[in-house]
Amino acid sequence: MVMCAIYGVCKVHPGYSIQFNNIINKYAELFKSQRVVLPVYMHVYYGNGERKDIIHFYNDIYIKSMKEYIIAIKP
Repeated sequence: MVMCAIYGVCKVHPGYSIQFNNIINKYAELFKSQRVVLPVYMHVYYGNGERKDIIHFYNDIYIKSMKEYIIAIKP
């Protein structure tokens, strides 16, 4: 959720050009073990038990419910 929020805010803020993979890579740098990091962004649970990567989660679920709030903070 935090990675999705960072990406969403950067996406609407002029002057910030960031790709979701940049956020994922920075997160991975915090933890050197892929075993710890991989499930965080590759196996995100949907409500029905299905798992997809975090980018699908952002596009399919997160932005649909948070779009109004993210646009509201646009400068």
